[in-house]
Amino acid sequence: MIFLVLATIVYLQDQRSSDDSQAPIAAPAFSRVFPDLSVLDILAIQMSFPETDLIVTFARETSGQWIWLEEDQPISNDVGTSVARTVVLLPYTRTIPPPSDGDMTQYGFGETPQFLISVVTASNGELSVGIGDPLQTGPEFYGIVNDREQLYVLQRSPIDFLVSLVLEPPETSDPNGASITP
Repeated sequence: MIFLVLATIVYLQDQRSSDDSQAPIAAPAFSRVFPDLSVLDILAIQMSFPETDLIVTFARETSGQWIWLEEDQPISNDVGTSVARTVVLLPYTRTIPPPSDGDMTQYGFGETPQFLISVVTASNGELSVGIGDPLQTGPEFYGIVNDREQLYVLQRSPIDFLVSLVLEPPETSDPNGASITP
């Protein structure tokens, strides 16, 4: 009798675990703006507030060292690579059609975007993402990408990270590894 109860329990657990393996895998809650872009494709990244003089440009030398061009100083490769990864993985949750009248001011776009991310790739391609207003309904921003028609709803935290680097640029480093504050 005990054997029959144990056999039933083992059978039911086996059925339950095989049901779990058949469960569908959830789709990610976001997509990448540039799905074919990799970190090694990026030669330079410029982040700016077009209405002001605040610009930070990082470029990767052939040696792999990242340079802050405005200061003509090397920066930590960790910082340069983190910025490149952020651009490569830049997530959006959905796209929306542009307004039929073409007036983008309701999304925070006037003559220029509020914040601009520009990338030069190894194939001499140029990519850009213009950032507009934050959404009222969640932690996201409106974005325009290259010459694509639709508006992108971009997740906020990567944009906040890139904005912070323009407002408070990273320390530079000398070839001996010491930090230098600009």
